[in-house]
Amino acid sequence: MFVNNIPGWLHDLEALILFKLTRPYNYQGSIGIEVGSLHGKSSSIMAQSIPLGTLYCIDIWDNTDSCDFTISEEIIENRNFPRKGMKNSLDFFKQSTKDFTNIKTIQGSSPECVQDWKQPVDFVFLDATHNNPNDRDNIDFWLPRIKKGGKFIGHDLNSNYPDVQENVKYLETLLNQKTFKVLSLWSFKV
Repeated sequence: MFVNNIPGWLHDLEALILFKLTRPYNYQGSIGIEVGSLHGKSSSIMAQSIPLGTLYCIDIWDNTDSCDFTISEEIIENRNFPRKGMKNSLDFFKQSTKDFTNIKTIQGSSPECVQDWKQPVDFVFLDATHNNPNDRDNIDFWLPRIKKGGKFIGHDLNSNYPDVQENVKYLETLLNQKTFKVLSLWSFKV
C-alpha cells in the first residue's frame, strides 16, 4: 500500500482512488502530469502508482501560506491538512517527495510554462487554481496530448468551485461520457 503522510487536501478515499486510477500506467516510459502539486501529497501517491514511469509536477510554488484558516486546528491536525505557516514552496515539495526518484518538477504556471510540450502523456491530474480561464486553458492544452486510453483526472468537484463544475460538464459534452466521481475526485477516460 502507498504512503500517504504528506499534508494536503485529498481525502483518504480520494487518495486510494487516485492511486488506482493511475496504476494502469505503470510501465517503462509512461508519463503522468500533475498541474497543482502543493506539498506533494497527490504527487507521492501517483509516483508510487507508476514507479516505472515519470510524473511531471507543475506548480507556481509561490511561498504562500497553504493553511485554510477557516478550519479548526483540531480538524487540520486530524485530517493532516496543511498547518499554519506551511508554505507552498518548491523546497517543501522536494523535501516531502525526496524518496520518489520518478518525480520531475516544473516551476511555473501551466500551460504557459510548458508551451513547447510535444510528448504524449498517459494521464493528467488537474488540481490547480480551480478557476477559469486557467483551468479551462489547462484542459484545452493537455487533453489533446493524452494518449488514447489515458485519463484526465481532477480534484474539488463541489459547490465551492463553480468553474470546476462547469469544466466537468464541458468535458462530459466534449468526450460524450459521464464523469467518474468519488467524493470530489473526478475522472474521464480519453
